[in-house]
Amino acid sequence: MDLSGYTISAQSVSNIAITLFSAIIIPLGAMVVWKILSKARISSFLFGAGTFLAFAFILESMLHRFVISTLGEEFINTHVIFYVIYGAFAAGIFEEVGRFLVMRFVMKPDLPKKESIMFGIGHGGIECILIVAFSYIGNLAIATMLNSGNANSLLEGLDEAQQTALVTSVQTLATSPSYIFLVPIFERIVAITFHVCLSYLVFRGVRDSKPVTVVYAVLLHAAMDGSMSAISILTKSTLITEIYLLVFTAVVAFFTVKAYLKDLDVKKEPAKS
Repeated sequence: MDLSGYTISAQSVSNIAITLFSAIIIPLGAMVVWKILSKARISSFLFGAGTFLAFAFILESMLHRFVISTLGEEFINTHVIFYVIYGAFAAGIFEEVGRFLVMRFVMKPDLPKKESIMFGIGHGGIECILIVAFSYIGNLAIATMLNSGNANSLLEGLDEAQQTALVTSVQTLATSPSYIFLVPIFERIVAITFHVCLSYLVFRGVRDSKPVTVVYAVLLHAAMDGSMSAISILTKSTLITEIYLLVFTAVVAFFTVKAYLKDLDVKKEPAKS
């Protein structure tokens, strides 16, 4: 296999670097801004980030590996509807139950509402860093080596399957329009906003002693992930998928902001029978 014929345009390299930088600055910047505006605790950001790491990055990933190894990749690839529904609910259950458990048993249940926003920034922020920043470090490294003429050194020490996967990645990098590398910036801003909304929803359930709210959060999360995956598969259009993501999140954010502003930040005791 030979990678010497591939190069990445200067504009694409620039956009990869911009997205890499943004994936780190946006969540950290949001944390700093909310800290200044609300005096919320940095620890709430860390609890949110830790929740994603523990429940999504580790536990949910373990389930995915078990399901794929049990059912087989062929089954997964030929039963797309199953995998979309399974993936959507797996994400919803692990992340929203994780939020509830951390808010209920690790953080103080009577914390003010501003802490739920900081929690959501941490949850969505670490996802942004892990998913976008880390992958774009790899993209930038590959692009630099391709353009410097050292691309074939990337193939050294790899078996045939790994070389094939690398060549496919390089082909994608080389043939993708430069603007596509900026899309993750928009997508992650919207995703962080969605995580903030869900964090506030779960927070209300914890503070007001209404665990059923977690069920609503799971369903909302699953609806977002599942419908977005379905639209992406059916339309094969990044633009349509991103517009849908924006509209869905905007509707959720509208009602969340409305509820947040009306919230008197007082713990509601459960009604006595």
